[in-house]
Amino acid sequence: MSYHHFSIDERESILIYRTQGLNFSQIAKLFHRHPSSISREWKRHLKEGSYSPRNAQESYHMAKSHCGRKRMLEIDHNLSNTVKHLFLDYQWSPEGIEGRLRLEYRKTVISYQTIYRSIYRGHFDDNSLSHVKIEVYFPDPHTPWQRGTNENTYGLLREYFPKGSDLTLVDVQAIQLWENKLNNRARKCFNRKTPYEVFYGESIHLI
Repeated sequence: MSYHHFSIDERESILIYRTQGLNFSQIAKLFHRHPSSISREWKRHLKEGSYSPRNAQESYHMAKSHCGRKRMLEIDHNLSNTVKHLFLDYQWSPEGIEGRLRLEYRKTVISYQTIYRSIYRGHFDDNSLSHVKIEVYFPDPHTPWQRGTNENTYGLLREYFPKGSDLTLVDVQAIQLWENKLNNRARKCFNRKTPYEVFYGESIHLI
């Protein structure tokens, strides 16, 4: 027999049957319940010798509202502020945040899946960023095919900085030069416009 909570109608019926003199076993047969369920319901909500179906129902809803798994970032405000700071201010990925916190605390503090779910729910929405009209997409971990533009950009960077290059030997002026070259290269994903043109909303006339 599966258990389900009493409805307000059932609680009112229990009061009526008890007023009529029925015992718990008799009421249980009418409800197709176990006698102990009726007895527990009655004794749990009996206040000063009186049973109130309405108060019993309100108590049930109050208890239900406090049940269930609590969302970590909603109950741990310090952790929430730390994750929000790393995500919004430093633009760390959820995987990076999880790894750094694990490094510092020597245990898993929060999983990147939990951080992703919080992002999707809008937990880190910041009104100060509302003016930025950019859609944000978070690919699944270890799925480079979901972020083709990133992978393509890595390939372009390798033209100037081959794999294994020591960037500490490259001065800032050289990095800015290659950065400008990349940002002024027409891209297929931008309908042959350059990243510069798309970002600033300007058109560069080559002819």
